[in-house]
Amino acid sequence: MIRREDSPKILVISNWAPPMIGGPKNLYNLFSQFPRDSYVILTSANAIDPRSAATGSWLPGKYVYFDRKEGFSFTGEESAAGERDRIPIRRRISVQIQRIPAFGKALLDALYLLLYLPKIMRSSWKVIREYGITRLLGISDEGLALLGTYLTHKRSGLPYSLYLFDLYRGNNLTCFTRAVARILEPRLIRNAEVVIVTNEGTGEFLRRRYGGSFRLEIVHNSAFPEDFEGLRTPPSGTPPFKILFTGNVYWAQEGAVLNMIRAMDLLRDLPVEFDLYCPEATASVRSAGIGRPNVRLTSAPQSEMPRVQSEATLLFLPLAWETDAPDIIATASPGKFTDYLASGKPMLVHAPDYSYIARYSREHDIGIVVDRNDIGALAGAVREFLLDPSRSSRYVENALNVFKAHHDARENAKKLWRLIGDSLCRGA
Repeated sequence: MIRREDSPKILVISNWAPPMIGGPKNLYNLFSQFPRDSYVILTSANAIDPRSAATGSWLPGKYVYFDRKEGFSFTGEESAAGERDRIPIRRRISVQIQRIPAFGKALLDALYLLLYLPKIMRSSWKVIREYGITRLLGISDEGLALLGTYLTHKRSGLPYSLYLFDLYRGNNLTCFTRAVARILEPRLIRNAEVVIVTNEGTGEFLRRRYGGSFRLEIVHNSAFPEDFEGLRTPPSGTPPFKILFTGNVYWAQEGAVLNMIRAMDLLRDLPVEFDLYCPEATASVRSAGIGRPNVRLTSAPQSEMPRVQSEATLLFLPLAWETDAPDIIATASPGKFTDYLASGKPMLVHAPDYSYIARYSREHDIGIVVDRNDIGALAGAVREFLLDPSRSSRYVENALNVFKAHHDARENAKKLWRLIGDSLCRGA
């Protein structure tokens, strides 16, 4: 836990926040180490799904909701009680939105920014005055939180930092948000005190785009080692075998997950199944899993993921080919990658050869890497490994070394605190 004599006050502006999974889980792991009165989370109540509200981990600090009139302000515990029975508006209409043509989605994005940016501005100004905020931290999204952070900075004069879990410009955006990102991202980057990214690949990408005109730091995705230590068992080379995926499936994973589902048709002679612990999946993934006896779609609470992952023979890490946002695929470092490193089980990485995650996994020898969009090659790599799993121990040892070097949540929280706080902090 971090402590200091005169705690800074950080306003974290994020469209997605704990207890949601993915990037917000990383945010939880880091900010749970901060003094609870050193930050306020300004976020969207409508973005928090009922499952996460009921079973996820809430930060102990204050939450302020820019999209709820009665939502100023709550602790994490109070938010949990209020959100468990709430069906978020955004989640209710998500299926209908997917049916809207591209132009209609762009129009909705424009209306969304016009509606919610003023709400963020009003809420942030109220938080700044009430809580004595001294720092702003904007978390990457499709633009709302980043733009809200910048406009709050312009109004208040407070310094701001950016924490990019994914790229902003280069993400899978509509034509409207893509145009906004192209125009405004240079200003966001160059005026920030520091731009924090989660891996070297994203850092190199931004350096190529903007040169040395801004301060860049890396804080890798983080987890707590003790969540996994008591659950690790030696890799097993005996059947039945289990290939495991944990997390949501969106456009960035869809094609690679479909490849794995179809590859299971070529592995029916082996005692192996593909289990997807997947709270949210695309319609095509759900449809592909139907009728395949060696494919199972299920779910479990986020807190159970270390135990679930410990039961795997291989942990599957997918990124897709032929997407509308290849820059995201090239730079992504999925949150589950950190959990996989700590799990004590070998990985199966199925991602394009230009992706950071495939290159990094091959360089550090932390698992099987299939970097071709080829179902036969994927099935062949799985078959070869299951018939001769002698590489398991080497993969696991290398992965644990990478985790210890870069992904410990307590060490990374100290680094983040120094970057956005001040030099007087010390760890305990």
